[in-house]
Amino acid sequence: MEHYRILGRIGEGAHGIVMKAKHIEVATDELVALKKIPLRKLVDGIPNTALRAIGCIFGELFNNSPIFPGENDIEQLWFVIRILGTPQEDSWLELKDLPDYNKITFNTCEPKPFEEVLPDAPPEAVDLIKRFLTYPPHERISCTKALLHHYFTVEPPPAHPSQLPRPCPRRAGSNMSMAHPQQTYDSCLHAPLKSLVVSHKQLRDGVQCLRNSSSTFNPPETYSVPCTSPLQVAIPLSTVKR
Repeated sequence: MEHYRILGRIGEGAHGIVMKAKHIEVATDELVALKKIPLRKLVDGIPNTALRAIGCIFGELFNNSPIFPGENDIEQLWFVIRILGTPQEDSWLELKDLPDYNKITFNTCEPKPFEEVLPDAPPEAVDLIKRFLTYPPHERISCTKALLHHYFTVEPPPAHPSQLPRPCPRRAGSNMSMAHPQQTYDSCLHAPLKSLVVSHKQLRDGVQCLRNSSSTFNPPETYSVPCTSPLQVAIPLSTVKR
């Protein structure tokens, strides 16, 4: 950065500021764009913005949809405020230092109970997600403390990867499906988590169904009929006149 002279500001993105600059030591009229990314406090070697992202992904696992489903920056921010409430300067001292803080004004909102936001999540998971999504970055739970959270010690205990059910891989061109009906995308977004998760019994029944079907299916014998084109035509032997 010290080798360039800043000529002006081009714009601002989600992770920093983009500036127009010119090299000081090289005699050229070429302009370059420089990104100035602010350093963020590290918690356990991880940026505190990543801790917030962990909370968002964790909540999405329970809802089968994003907690803050905005399609642009303003809409995303509005979803955050509708759930976490309007941030206050008395509880978040660094709030006024955020870029363009005074340029955007939203209606005042009270925080929404996370039990309503995550209706299918157990209380321990709701508490952990809420600690990840705290407004002030320095108040978010660290990775070390998150791994010690009581969510990971209550029933059911974490399963080893070898204990997880593994569905039978589908063969190419196969139209056979498992025993449970395929949900549409829209219905999955609003359906309870329990209705979308396949039980161990369903997986076993589905795999057994595939095995039985594959063992009883006998494809007809075929032979190739030569022709003038590069294509080959396969005809069942039972249909050929002898």
